[in-house]
Amino acid sequence: MSHLGTPGPPPYPYAPPSIPPPFVGFPAPGPGEPFNGAAHPFDTIRPLYGATFVQSIRRFFVSYARFSGRASRSEFWWSFLLCGLLRVIPFLLLGVFAIVSESLPTSSVNASAERSLALAGGLVVLAVHLGLLLPQLAVAARRLHDGDFSALLLLLLLIPWIGVIIIGVFMLLEPKPSGRRFDRDPMPAPGTVWSPPLGQPGGWNGAASDARR
Repeated sequence: MSHLGTPGPPPYPYAPPSIPPPFVGFPAPGPGEPFNGAAHPFDTIRPLYGATFVQSIRRFFVSYARFSGRASRSEFWWSFLLCGLLRVIPFLLLGVFAIVSESLPTSSVNASAERSLALAGGLVVLAVHLGLLLPQLAVAARRLHDGDFSALLLLLLLIPWIGVIIIGVFMLLEPKPSGRRFDRDPMPAPGTVWSPPLGQPGGWNGAASDARR
């Protein structure tokens, strides 16, 4: 029994308020604030700073024709390397075929086969080039957004030689926090939690120091 004017014990034990962990909804702010990068490699809505080669290539093809959003420098340059290799390899194979064909005896059958193989090789080179053109433009547009530039700058590519050099310089520039204006983050439904696709590893990816890669 407490004396008059003196508060008595609380009717129940005190419990500290329950505070939910931050960033439980999808999409969650990732490492490298204030750039708001992706927290997981499978989050393609935002740029993945410090992306590896495999992660960059996967995101390159998943976002095949997506010109909205942003892409990190590592995403762009790893995909640029892959596209360069995919364009060079068919030419190397055609060169090997030309050397081998020169060593074969000349005949009408061999000449016809050479023409057919050369035509097939040319079609493969054309198909590879056209198939990579759209996703390369898309990832370049997202890289421009990451630096807070408009994707309309890609029109500079219409200027022979000089346009390619100018765009290459833009691709090297660091990200800017103001580039977040190009994001298209949908608001997650209440209570939803980001989790990787079935069979894929979870957890956070990268560190704050990766934000400038």
